[in-house]
Amino acid sequence: LQPVVESAGFLAFDVSELRVSCHMHVSSIESYLSRLLVPVAALAFVCLVHFVCTAIWYFHSAMARFPILFGAMGSIFMAFSISVVLATLSPVQCMHHPNNLWTMREEMSELCWEGSRHMWMVVAAAFGTLLPISFLAAVTYMLRAFPAKMREGDIRFLNTAQFVLSRYRAEVRYCALFLIVRNMALAIVPTIPDPVVQVVTLQTISICSLIVVYRYQPSRVAFANISEAGLCIGTLLA
Repeated sequence: LQPVVESAGFLAFDVSELRVSCHMHVSSIESYLSRLLVPVAALAFVCLVHFVCTAIWYFHSAMARFPILFGAMGSIFMAFSISVVLATLSPVQCMHHPNNLWTMREEMSELCWEGSRHMWMVVAAAFGTLLPISFLAAVTYMLRAFPAKMREGDIRFLNTAQFVLSRYRAEVRYCALFLIVRNMALAIVPTIPDPVVQVVTLQTISICSLIVVYRYQPSRVAFANISEAGLCIGTLLA
């Protein structure tokens, strides 16, 4: 899967694609931390724009506009969940060399599991996983609470959770959780050191996704289900 990862540098928030090192020295840990800060900075920018617009046009109903902010952040994270997890786990994406040394796939000069720099990167990765885990927990809560909130007529909750509830049919809403976990699992596959196991794992995930999409057709839009199934079949045949 290395060519796929390398061809998606921008999707993995790889700031080295900007060639910053041509103008200044950037260490491996600084490069990695900049990756971690990209999604945080993007979400912070969305919050800033939201609060500025709210202060200008909706000052008297600022709290009432919170579901819009949460929905926007949720939609962004759903779209870039693979990128976030891929960038977060880059310190443990290691490759083996003939001299029996392991180096980071993105930073060939950095030895895996040796030296304080790499260990600090692993620690940062552990904290970085809190973002996707928190998002996963929030989506799980929304899906579990949906029937009760629907009976109560909680419009605020429904507007907050609209970014996930509006995409998938209510009767198979837990398929949304499966697909989010699937996307995150795809980003974890490059951390597996054995290429054969990588391929087998990727094929297994694709087959399970294809079965779920074919059996439940979770999306409210028929073309989205067809596209999802097509992507799974394309992965299997690749």
